[in-house]
Amino acid sequence: MTPRRRCPRTVRATARNSDPDTSHQAAAAFTEERLTEIQGAVLAYFRAVRRATDEQLEDALGGRYSAFSTLRKRRTDLKHMGYLRDSGVRVVNRNGRAMVVWELVDVV
Repeated sequence: MTPRRRCPRTVRATARNSDPDTSHQAAAAFTEERLTEIQGAVLAYFRAVRRATDEQLEDALGGRYSAFSTLRKRRTDLKHMGYLRDSGVRVVNRNGRAMVVWELVDVV
């Protein structure tokens, strides 16, 4: 089954109505060019490692992008575009809770 992909240009930075005003300000500040740059960095990371948790993503790219939530949201964008998926594997995070190991989707 071929994963469904959407054009990255359709992805917009968003904030939930219940999010604080700072989240809405951050979402408004993102441009498509910036979103695409971060999505590309996250995708390049997953292409290099194939599988990773959000914590591993943060460890690898956190120095380039100040907010961990920015990386997590871009990883979510890539999941919705069909580039990444839940591997079904869970590992224990730094807080002792289970977390998803995300994997790159192989496209034929």
